[in-house]
Amino acid sequence: MGAAAGIGLVGAALVLATVRGGVRIAGALLLGLGLVTVSWNAVRIGPFQPGDLFLLGAAVLLFFEGLRHRRAPWLPALMLTGAALIAASCLLTALGPPSPSYLSGRVLFVNPYVQYGLHTLTSGNNLVQGAQFLIALVLLPVVVQLLQPTSHEVRWLAAMWAMSALLSAIVAIGDATGISHVSRDLLGYVVGGGRYAGLSIQPNHLAVALILVTPVVLSWVASTSKAMRVVSVPAMLVLFGGVLLTGSRGGLVGMLLAAGLTIVLVPELRPPPRVLAVVLPVLGLVALGVGASVLADIATQSRLAAGLGDLSDAQRSVLQSQAIADFSLSPLHGIGFDHIDEAHQVFLQLLAAGGVIGLAGYGLYWIGVLRAGVFARRFEPALASVLLVSAVSFLAISLVENQVTDRYLYVPAALIVGLAAVRRREGAARRTSRRAVASWSPLSARRQPGGTMH
Repeated sequence: MGAAAGIGLVGAALVLATVRGGVRIAGALLLGLGLVTVSWNAVRIGPFQPGDLFLLGAAVLLFFEGLRHRRAPWLPALMLTGAALIAASCLLTALGPPSPSYLSGRVLFVNPYVQYGLHTLTSGNNLVQGAQFLIALVLLPVVVQLLQPTSHEVRWLAAMWAMSALLSAIVAIGDATGISHVSRDLLGYVVGGGRYAGLSIQPNHLAVALILVTPVVLSWVASTSKAMRVVSVPAMLVLFGGVLLTGSRGGLVGMLLAAGLTIVLVPELRPPPRVLAVVLPVLGLVALGVGASVLADIATQSRLAAGLGDLSDAQRSVLQSQAIADFSLSPLHGIGFDHIDEAHQVFLQLLAAGGVIGLAGYGLYWIGVLRAGVFARRFEPALASVLLVSAVSFLAISLVENQVTDRYLYVPAALIVGLAAVRRREGAARRTSRRAVASWSPLSARRQPGGTMH
């Protein structure tokens, strides 16, 4: 009943948006809804996540709008080359798969979708998983390009994406305090060890989502909007509380890294030296005094305290040894993308699943994204820096996490490329204007159709 009411409200909003603002506004609304729900991978409508349905609807509307205006999406060549290499790796594995006897002797990894019994399109087929991976890499950037957003609209899309993780963290806080039991109702399973997943399928997924939006939320502190500045402090508290409740060691360290890089790269967030000279000694005294027990509690909750993560470390060590064996068996193209999330180290997973070709493709993809971000930073330094920190934070946390195929991971890539495209369009418009001026002359202006001159 609730799902039907939600669908009805979305439908009514789309009709109203189309009537009042046209197809582009309706597509932007769907894209915004897709970003708000993009990290909620425990929420399902049949086999689909709501975010996927919203993004698909946005893609269809904006595709036809692009056709009408003869607009084509732009992606950096390195991103496309990287995606093509990943596709080639997938096809090569399909042509020369590993033997059934080898696969039957591998260490078994239980995917969270299987563990929690969720209905999903996830399959044990290399080609299907490879296609889903490519969709995650390319679909969202293409949809953003079809919208052709302004810098202001990119900032709005980033805020919608941040809301996705914030709302999921609020659910985790509600579940932890006993106010709600949303995660249990979604999964049909209570995550043990005092860890909470919010609207995600597993606590580590929530932790990564929170890391990625940390730079965006932190940038609200220096926003020109008073409302955003007011919201920024409670939002940061929600992020910090949420990542503690996930019990993710990498999550806490990754969030601190993302916050530190954001402060370094965004000048508006850097406190004046005089303020630092007063604040840092005070913080040091607090930490030495009443803060010791609090820090101990944080270390315990995040499993950074000695011994609390030993079992997890042992399990990951076994899985990583298996990934190395997989890569040794097929170093060129790997053993298949149906094993892409198993080693709890993304780059090792890519070597095992896609071989040297797959990892090279993934590297080229991110080089293309980072180059676009550096370009965008020339004219939108604050926003581009925030998105670049999100991208770099994901690459850093990939050293200890296994999330690689979910759509929410590639929102920074999509928004970075969307921001870079703003300046490309402006440059193209200026070049067109200059050519028009250069082709005009007083003689050509006075020339008559018959060829005579006055």
